[in-house]
Amino acid sequence: MENIITTTYADGRVETRPMTEEEIAAREADRIAAEEFRAYEESVFAAREADLASAKAKLKKLGLTDDEISALRNELIEL
Repeated sequence: MENIITTTYADGRVETRPMTEEEIAAREADRIAAEEFRAYEESVFAAREADLASAKAKLKKLGLTDDEISALRNELIEL
């Protein structure tokens, strides 16, 4: 990634300048925060999928069919 900021104005002028140390640090902090959020989001979705698979397995053990499980899930989503 280049440490250059390019600004294009409405009249067509284009200016480029080097980023300040603060801008570089802020961009790096934003990149790290975005990475951490993506990892958190992936872990939340993985946990949700695991919980859903576990719930389906337990319902099947109780004798519910796939259609009944789907109907229950759809009803819960509508709540």
